[in-house]
Amino acid sequence: AATRKICSKNNIEDMITLTAISPLCLDATIPILFNPKDESAVARANQAREELLDVASKMGLVPYRFASNQMQTGFSQIASKTYLNCIKSIKSVFDPHAIISPGRYESLAENHHPEENKI
Repeated sequence: AATRKICSKNNIEDMITLTAISPLCLDATIPILFNPKDESAVARANQAREELLDVASKMGLVPYRFASNQMQTGFSQIASKTYLNCIKSIKSVFDPHAIISPGRYESLAENHHPEENKI
């Protein structure tokens, strides 16, 4: 119901894909389709994404991936500093010159929000 309400309000078609990982685990994907050349469509898509993430967060659901422009705020809010430092270390080994996804993981630990109960 929340997905339909948020998508409708932002003029985004409400779609969801469910994948059964096991009898006890489902993976849900909510694609947000929009025209990246239309500034108002981009704004609506970003607003819908923020609202959907907020609802998911309140339900205790964790996204498996964030958009590049959300890494600093979204991902660092749900992950522990230890986890972020581990990701940063792995990235520095496999991509020492930050060629792959530049800026995506490099400064996460520095911008960490120190809340508890994180992955």
